[in-house]
Amino acid sequence: MRQREDLRPGTAEQEMTVSEQERAQAVERAARLLGRGDQASWQALGSLWDEAFDNGRLAALDELQDRFCVCMK
Repeated sequence: MRQREDLRPGTAEQEMTVSEQERAQAVERAARLLGRGDQASWQALGSLWDEAFDNGRLAALDELQDRFCVCMK
């Protein structure tokens, strides 16, 4: 996982970026830790990963919209 620091001055937030290869390795590792190294488990965990990512992205967009609307009032 790579971290990209926010370029806005005065903020300590960081954005996490994950390549497809890193994602696949993390999903495979999680499946093995659960004792489920089969393809179906990888697919299920991959779907959960994607859903969590999408939900996080939507939450970030909602926050941006809320902040933008407050600034425009």
